[in-house]
Amino acid sequence: MNILVLNYEFPPIGGGGSPVSYDISKRLADRGHNIHVVTMKYGDLPVDEDKDGMHIHRVKCLRKQAFVCHPWEQLTYIISAIIYLRKYIKNNHVDVCHTHFIIPTGVVARYLKKKYGIKYVLTAHGSDVLGHNNKRFGALYKILMKPWQRIVIDSRCTVALSDHLKNLICKNMGSKYDEQNVKVIHNGVDTSVYYSSEKEKTILLMGRIQETKGMQDVLSVLTPEILGDWKVKIVGDGPYKGELEKIVHSNKLDQYVEFCGWLESKSPKQLEELSKAAIYVSASHVENCPMTPVEAYCSGCRVILSDIPGHREVMGDRASYFNPFDRESVLAIIKCGLQDRNEASNITNGIQEYETFDWTNRINQYEELLLS
Repeated sequence: MNILVLNYEFPPIGGGGSPVSYDISKRLADRGHNIHVVTMKYGDLPVDEDKDGMHIHRVKCLRKQAFVCHPWEQLTYIISAIIYLRKYIKNNHVDVCHTHFIIPTGVVARYLKKKYGIKYVLTAHGSDVLGHNNKRFGALYKILMKPWQRIVIDSRCTVALSDHLKNLICKNMGSKYDEQNVKVIHNGVDTSVYYSSEKEKTILLMGRIQETKGMQDVLSVLTPEILGDWKVKIVGDGPYKGELEKIVHSNKLDQYVEFCGWLESKSPKQLEELSKAAIYVSASHVENCPMTPVEAYCSGCRVILSDIPGHREVMGDRASYFNPFDRESVLAIIKCGLQDRNEASNITNGIQEYETFDWTNRINQYEELLLS
């Protein structure tokens, strides 16, 4: 089968939806499907690249940062992708289009269906669903309601990465929309690449540094007295980094907190940081189907999470939870985690537990949807 994959960000650029789209596409290629990816050009990345059985084409766009993409930058992808695909489709047969993100990428997929009759399957990743991240995109959601609904209606089906996200999609579509058109397929991880080495007294925060990730909620309760001989490592980058640096300085944590910068997903350095960290914390205010907590769990970390639906659905009782908006709750769970790890610093999770998160079953579901 010839599968066209659309995603405005694809490794090594982008956040959580980027490596997920890579993992799905790679595994479909492993099963003999012809995968052609159309994504954004950034920096010195090649325009055309063959990798892991996929052909990756990068269209010229305006994008300033690897780890974040603004709406006006996404618009340049829509325009460039449509121009490129007009030429590509003249000489290449496409059986189905797998489209990551309803907005912006779904705009391209719907155009291809209307002009060339190419059917598309959507995978929604979180903030592309109206209402999922109102703090950042609330005004934009109101503007996009009608075109967003048309993209969903015209798709063969929409994949939601969690029950929470499915319910939100169906709510936005209204009572006349058939909920059977939204399928829940949780993300997976490549469990074979994660490992646990000798644990260091390190608290790991990882992800895009933006306000909704809640890293400030963790840093603001920490003091040198609480940390003692523990350190905090922040892996990631983003527009909120300056605010975090202010908190670090204000709380006299300069010698305790290290900003490691952006590390590519599953790179040797990222895997090393996960393997050595004793505690992983995510204080996100909104999440859909986050994989970093799973990666941390598979690396033997004690996982501590904000108590939100996205975290609960993915991790269940494999993590400890706190109220992200309650300073005392954050402080109490961090102190508890430090004490537990001081008493047993090299606890690792059983390998049998990892199979729950492996990609194999998920790819079976995606393949069935794309072939139908």
